[in-house]
Amino acid sequence: TAVALPTLSAEIKGPGPMFDSAPSQMPGLDLKHFHYDTHEYFVSGTADGRPYTTRVVVRRPHNDDTENQRTERRGVVRPAGGDAGLQ
Repeated sequence: TAVALPTLSAEIKGPGPMFDSAPSQMPGLDLKHFHYDTHEYFVSGTADGRPYTTRVVVRRPHNDDTENQRTERRGVVRPAGGDAGLQ
């Protein structure tokens, strides 16, 4: 059975600031201090015949940061109840 692939939006840059889902950091030791950028996207598709849209946050080293070129962190944020996606 063929399954439709989800679609990825262009990077979200507004209308307001991105919700900061990074863990609390000590002052001066945030993601920017460690030369990481944060980008936000929406992924939409269909699962079990039902449409969904969810948020994806990508945090990765700056493109021009040769010190951190091989370090990337990945994580999945799951909504409480498993059914609380954006509609």
